[in-house]
Amino acid sequence: SDVGIVMMGYIANLYKYPITEFVNDINKSGADACLVVDAPHELKEENILREELNKNDLVLIKLIAPTTTGKRREEIAKLARGFIYGVNVKGITGVKDANSINVSKMYKDIKKLTKVPICSGFGIKTPLDAKKIASTGVEGVIVGSTFVDYIEKNINDTNLSKNLGIKIKEFTNKLN
Repeated sequence: SDVGIVMMGYIANLYKYPITEFVNDINKSGADACLVVDAPHELKEENILREELNKNDLVLIKLIAPTTTGKRREEIAKLARGFIYGVNVKGITGVKDANSINVSKMYKDIKKLTKVPICSGFGIKTPLDAKKIASTGVEGVIVGSTFVDYIEKNINDTNLSKNLGIKIKEFTNKLN
């Protein structure tokens, strides 16, 4: 219970679930938040999801990308709860490297709009990458693809959980 759990997915899957049932299930499971990577705040289904999450004291994490315009950033910042997921790179996750100078600039621009913590993700592949991004001022560093790749390559490892924990500690030790 001391680790925040964020469910991540796509709006079409949640809509088909359906949304109300999905929110009830993640609430029962102990999740704290939901991140939907393909749903803008203007989308009717996202508004339904946000309303259902709010009813259950769960959070809808919003993303801001380098391509997000100033007006949209303001709108997203007003809706944001929990934290804002600052996307570090243009393109898809796991492909490009994050640039700490760009991350720092985007972080400062977003921080002018909100007191909500900003966590930074995409393009963070190594413990050194995580340390560089952490030094930009963001309140959190998100590493995803590296761990997914590790799990895929080691799926038959009988000590996968333990070894994944060791890999995660490599990142956290670099940040301390």
